Formats: sequence, C-alpha cells, structure tokens
Amino acid sequence: MKNILFLSIVLLVSSCVYTPKKVVVYDENCDIVVKHLKLEPKQVISLSNCENEQCYASILGAGIVSAGSMIVSGSIVVTANVAYWFEKQAQCH
Repeated sequence: MKNILFLSIVLLVSSCVYTPKKVVVYDENCDIVVKHLKLEPKQVISLSNCENEQCYASILGAGIVSAGSMIVSGSIVVTANVAYWFEKQAQCH
C-alpha cells in the first residue's frame, strides 16, 4: 500500500519541470512597467502504461529531476523578484 501511495505522489510531480517565466505588467500607480518572474510547469514526459521494474527507476529519476528543477528555478525566481522589487522602488517615487 505504501508503494502505491509513493508512486502516486511521484507520478503527480514527475512529468513536469519548472522554469522561470518573465511577466511584464503596467503599474498605474507609478506609471511604469514592472517585471517579475513566476514558475511555469512544463510537461516533459508521460509515464502512462508503465508496469515493469525499469519503469520504477524512470519514475524515481523523473521525480528527482522535477524536484531539482523546482528548487533551482524557485531560487532564481525569488532572487530576480527581489531585484525587480528594488528596481520598482527606485523608479516609483
């Protein structure tokens, strides 16, 4: 039962990698264009009809890659958004 739960959780996450995406919006209060980043999931593989031992390794590997991409991309997004916030504060008086 634990294996089924583990595989279900990994399957939900494993088919995506996360990448930063730049978003540009107009701030009416400051009359400037403001940039920020957000995480965007992208599907890279489909693990349907997976039934053998080799499949478990693929699922585990995909889960590790997905988690790694979320950590790295999330760090980039946070760092860039802090820099964009300071940029906005400097331009908006």
